[in-house]
Amino acid sequence: MKKDLFDELVVVKRSGQRVNFNAYKIAVAIKNAFDNLNGKYNEKHINKIYEEVLLAIENDYIDRKTINVEDIQDIIENKLKEKKYFDVYSAFNEYRMKRANSRQAFSAKSQHKFARALEKIHNYDILRNDNEFLPKEILLNYGKIVTNEFSKSYIIDNKFLRNHEEGYIYIHDMEYFPLGIVSHTHLMLDEFLKRTRSFDETLNFIIDTKEEVSGEINVPAVDSLFEKYVFCKFKHYFKEYLTNYLKVFGFYEYVNYKKLFETIDKEETLPIELSNYNNFILSSQMDNIFNSAYNDALEKATKLINRKLYKMLYKFQNNVNNHRFSISFGTNDSYIGKLISNELISNIREMEYLNKVSIIYKVRSKEDELLEDICELIVLSKNILISNNSSSYNEVDTEYFANGIRIYENSNDINTSTGRMVVATTSINMARLGFEYENKSKKQFYEALSEMLELVKNELLLTFEMIGNKSKQNYRILFDTNIFSYEKLEIGGKIRKVIKNGNLCIGLVGLNECVNLLCPQEDKREKFLLEIIKYINNIMSSFTTKTKLNFFICEPSDKKVRQEFIAFDKAIYGIRKGITDKKKYELLCDTVNDYKLVGTLQKNISGGLIKNIKIQKSYSIDKVKRIIYEIIDNDVGFVKFIFGDTL
Repeated sequence: MKKDLFDELVVVKRSGQRVNFNAYKIAVAIKNAFDNLNGKYNEKHINKIYEEVLLAIENDYIDRKTINVEDIQDIIENKLKEKKYFDVYSAFNEYRMKRANSRQAFSAKSQHKFARALEKIHNYDILRNDNEFLPKEILLNYGKIVTNEFSKSYIIDNKFLRNHEEGYIYIHDMEYFPLGIVSHTHLMLDEFLKRTRSFDETLNFIIDTKEEVSGEINVPAVDSLFEKYVFCKFKHYFKEYLTNYLKVFGFYEYVNYKKLFETIDKEETLPIELSNYNNFILSSQMDNIFNSAYNDALEKATKLINRKLYKMLYKFQNNVNNHRFSISFGTNDSYIGKLISNELISNIREMEYLNKVSIIYKVRSKEDELLEDICELIVLSKNILISNNSSSYNEVDTEYFANGIRIYENSNDINTSTGRMVVATTSINMARLGFEYENKSKKQFYEALSEMLELVKNELLLTFEMIGNKSKQNYRILFDTNIFSYEKLEIGGKIRKVIKNGNLCIGLVGLNECVNLLCPQEDKREKFLLEIIKYINNIMSSFTTKTKLNFFICEPSDKKVRQEFIAFDKAIYGIRKGITDKKKYELLCDTVNDYKLVGTLQKNISGGLIKNIKIQKSYSIDKVKRIIYEIIDNDVGFVKFIFGDTL
């Protein structure tokens, strides 16, 4: 095809405005028509019509400089009929007529665009079909459609929306950020638990947070979080058992309970040295009483935390709105920390299903005391992820989300991950850039990449301001002692003061495919890949310096965005071996078998990317342990063990 023709051709819009010809808009229009047939056709059919339409324009407009929008649509309809896609033609024509009627009914363009939300609800036939959705879930789905279209019509600048709809970028959570709902969040719960002294209130608090968070809710370091709670319960039970036993055996009147309880209250942790109570022990029988009370109190406190942890896992697993929760543990070496970890492991082992709650274990070394138990859970197909705290880029307080995203550094305050969040994420279709610059110079590729990063940065700043303009009273749960720097936020204060400590993530999707397209020499691809990442990181640093906000690159593991990007590119470029001959773009680390390179990639893509490790049912505990040893030896920071093809 004569590309020069398309570079020079001008499209005349209905308003009379003249714009450069954009073939991707044609691909999007054709794809939308085919998609309306609910999976009857695939991208091969879309690409076939797309190529036919471009060829028709090339032949008919070779000597012309302009083409009307309506003429382009006529050509699409003609090609659909010519190739006997009559059902697709009907769908396209019907949509075209609706748009025409809508333009007549609404004078403002934004109103005309927003009317599409009502059409989508009309086409969303969940109310007319048998289903397993609860009424509130159906209402939520309808609400998402409305807020998504509201964002497109009234909030998102047209240049961002155009790139989103043409498959250059993907704006995550578009239906949520107009409401001020943030993305993935690590919670700080120490102050809340200290204030309420109630496990159940804390658990309800966590679950209620789902109303104000669109993504994953992470409860970090549960082995440290509940340490004081367990110890307080132990001391209460110890006093209770001592009082009862001393009464039963006739020693009650010989003990100064005020001083005894004061001594117990002064204890700071378990185990307690009973020799500290020699002043109260008057005989061997009383010595037995103190020992029995101690052991019974410890047993009761252990059973209590076991039940509470089970309740937490059960509620996370069975939450009504199917929200995502994760918990981490593994770094508290205290007696109580180990007790909590063991009871948590016991519950995970016993629970049949834990697919909706992810367990992140922080392994510290090959000599980790709990490593054997963790490997057993992995073999039992539990939803276990490993955070390698011995890696060069993870620290004790480094927290991940179950999708591999992490909160890393903070340009505004203390570099802690607990109590911080991913404010928003927008992903770039790197494979698209690979297609467009496959036969051009690296300089041109990097210039286009810089422009795309700048575009996404500006879109994320818009999202940040949209969320940050909300005030504290817009939230019932968040910003109440559970988000970092909450104390700086006064009543009526804008939450931007707090969320500036969070991350704005630029996702890289199809990076492996991009490198393969731009670098034909296989032996040079690794170097080129790291070169691209270094280039992007330098730009991210400049964004952070200029805005005083935390910009990071990451790789979203979300299937939806990887499927949508590849579907667009199949429609435009067809099936390319090793590039688009699959259902979704691959996760970068899943294309890499060298653990050392995985560690290097995770270190440099500091916003996080996950390494999935497939294991078989036949794997032994020792085999899984050897894999974890390899992870530690090669500086791999975060992995997930999976059975089968769930990528």
